[in-house]
Amino acid sequence: MIDDKFYPVSIEACGKLGCPTIVVTRYRELLPETLPDNVVWYEYLPLDMILQQVGVLIHHGGMGTLSGAMKAAIPQLVLPYYVDRPYNANLVYQLGIGNYLSKVNWTPDKIADMILELRETYGADIYQHYRKKMIENHGVTAAADYVEKMIGNETYNYELRKPFNLEFENTITSKQTEKGKEVLSKLTESQKRQLLMRLAKVVSSKL
Repeated sequence: MIDDKFYPVSIEACGKLGCPTIVVTRYRELLPETLPDNVVWYEYLPLDMILQQVGVLIHHGGMGTLSGAMKAAIPQLVLPYYVDRPYNANLVYQLGIGNYLSKVNWTPDKIADMILELRETYGADIYQHYRKKMIENHGVTAAADYVEKMIGNETYNYELRKPFNLEFENTITSKQTEKGKEVLSKLTESQKRQLLMRLAKVVSSKL
C-alpha cells in the first residue's frame, strides 16, 4: 500500500535540508541501497514514545499515523496515493495541522520546501488544540457503551427457536432458494467449516 517513490524522494528531500532523519519501515527493499549520513533506518519504533521529539512527520496518510501525529502535536506532511489516503490528507490540510502533496508533485525540492514551511508552524496553538481533543477522546469506550445499551433493547435482539444443526446442507432453508445455494457452493470446505463454527457460536449464545 506504499508507492515505491515514497521513501526515495522523502529521504532525498531531507538530505537536501541536512535534517536528522529517522525512517521507520519493515520494507528495507523500498529504501535506497545507500542511505545518506543524516538518515537512520529502523524496522520498528514505538511511534507514540518518540513522536513528540520529531519536528515534522512525513507519512503516507494512514489514519493510525495521522492520529499519532495529532496526539503528539506535530506538523505532518502527507504523501498520499492509495485508497482513503488522499481523503485523509485533505482532512489534515483542512484542519490546519499539516499539508500534503499529490504524487505528481513528489519531488525532493517540493517536499523540502514543504518541510521548511511546516517547521515554521511547530508549536502553533492549533496543534495543541487537537492534541487535547485526542487525549480527551474516548470513542472506543463510548461505542462499547452504546452497544451494551442496544443489547438491552428488544428492537435490536432476536431469538432463534430451532436447534442449530452443524450439517451444512441442513442450514439451507427453502427461503434461501437457489441464490443462497449458489453463494454457498463457491466456498471451500475450510471456509464452510469456519462459517458453520461462527454461526454455531452466535446461535449458542442466543439459545
